[in-house]
Amino acid sequence: MAEYDGTEWLLSLAVPGARYFAAHVDWTECLQGPARGGYRSSETASVFWVKKLLEHEKVPEVDVDALDRIVEKRYASPRYSKAKVALFWGAVIIGFPLFAWSAFAVDSPIAPGAVGVVAAGILSILSSSWRVHRRRKKLGYTSRQKES
Repeated sequence: MAEYDGTEWLLSLAVPGARYFAAHVDWTECLQGPARGGYRSSETASVFWVKKLLEHEKVPEVDVDALDRIVEKRYASPRYSKAKVALFWGAVIIGFPLFAWSAFAVDSPIAPGAVGVVAAGILSILSSSWRVHRRRKKLGYTSRQKES
């Protein structure tokens, strides 16, 4: 099954007797334990994973109940709330000019480089957020529904 989690498409597979379709991340956690750092699978990794499973004769031995618990935990995990996102962008809007001012106030030759690196990071996060927003809008996953 193809599943859209709000940011990317992931392929999921259900073993016989399972209540849920499990993604690559769920299978990996069930077989190898939880990943350090909260690593998430990508679209490409899930495609290669399903392709590899389909090429083999049989599915790897996995505890179906444990796999279902892992999927339930993933579905129950909270997404970023609007308050956290607003707090993050407020910190960026206030923190970056303060950082830039303090970097240039010390009159260090490294200051322009440090400000540039931080600005590149902020622009990277902003462009990634914009890409996700555009993709969600294109696919019809908007939070506000138009009233007829």
